[in-house]
Amino acid sequence: MGKLSLKRKNVNADKNNLNNVDYVSDLSIDDLLEVLNNKFSDSRAKKEYLANHLAEKLNDEKNLNYYLKLVETENEKLLYESLSITKDADLSGKIRKGNKAAYFVGVIKNKRALLRKNQIGEDL
Repeated sequence: MGKLSLKRKNVNADKNNLNNVDYVSDLSIDDLLEVLNNKFSDSRAKKEYLANHLAEKLNDEKNLNYYLKLVETENEKLLYESLSITKDADLSGKIRKGNKAAYFVGVIKNKRALLRKNQIGEDL
């Protein structure tokens, strides 16, 4: 985990040019987030980009406001890890057509539960 899974043909994975970076397997999530941080000096523009990116990749543009809220409240790395897991599941045929967004939300809920469980275990 930690690598984005979907490859595009003829994509230049230049870290300085976000326009050429979509889902490129040779960029880790940390590298992608670094590129985003360097590209966007305005955090609102970055959040809008991330929300649009999630909505587009999940074929769920009609719920863009939900993704804006997610970007405001969730850790960016958690969102991209969840998106990567969703894309992997979709490519392997585990997701029925039109259910990518629901699968993505389920992944986020499971990741949150694991994080809470781990935090409780550390507190004991």
